[in-house]
Amino acid sequence: MLACSQQRARVSLEASLAGDVARVGDARLPPSLVAAVARAKHVAPRAALEELIEDALLWQAGSPRAGGGSQTVSWELTGAAARGIVERIFDDARQAGPPSANELSTVRVVHAVVLNSAVVERESALTIAASIKDAVEHATSADDFEIRAGSVPHAAVRLTIERIGAFGADGQLPDGTRLDPSFVAAAFELPAPSDTSPVVETPFGWHVIRLVERELPEPSSIEQRQRDLADVVIAMRARSRFDRLLAARRIRTKIDVATAAAALMAQAATRTP
Repeated sequence: MLACSQQRARVSLEASLAGDVARVGDARLPPSLVAAVARAKHVAPRAALEELIEDALLWQAGSPRAGGGSQTVSWELTGAAARGIVERIFDDARQAGPPSANELSTVRVVHAVVLNSAVVERESALTIAASIKDAVEHATSADDFEIRAGSVPHAAVRLTIERIGAFGADGQLPDGTRLDPSFVAAAFELPAPSDTSPVVETPFGWHVIRLVERELPEPSSIEQRQRDLADVVIAMRARSRFDRLLAARRIRTKIDVATAAAALMAQAATRTP
């Protein structure tokens, strides 16, 4: 999500994982577990697999027992670990003090996104998004950003380039819609206009964001806005820290996904009542 563009998650496709759908470090994710989570959450198996990979990454980040040999990860265990880490992240965000003027500002951005779809392989999408990041790094304006991003070959994936603004820490746009929290957190982390984000992952796809403008609040309104937006800013801080932690774990942890993952998950879904 917010990983350095020069670093890549260690994801590889494996012809065989002894029947497992995926392995995250030493943690095994068998088809039955993916099917059970998909059924309990009422989501597609692919979405359940992504959730389990994230939980396993967080479990290994927070558990001194992780990494002690290949093991099947319990959904309850990984979920509890993930919740505990999120609680600590929120505590840290609260202790960082009242919202700053930058956190109370409104911003305008331009971004390019490689859109997620059932036919897009994660690694292919990340490669294209990283190429876009490299292409727009030295863009001289929002117009130049759009031209450079659009010139990157993107094969069969869908690429959208658009300008967005103005929005605050709550991500709400003038028409009442809300932006994804990870997108908002990444936009607010950009220090100054013309700065560009690393590749940012959301449920919609893989984004590269450029800050176009930041409008600070009037000094006379800061205290009131701090009271009104304190919870929103804390949530944004927590999201930013969570995304950085997850990105760092993705880089440090080897993730293997079976080439037959879709078939394995489909078979498990038909066998599991």
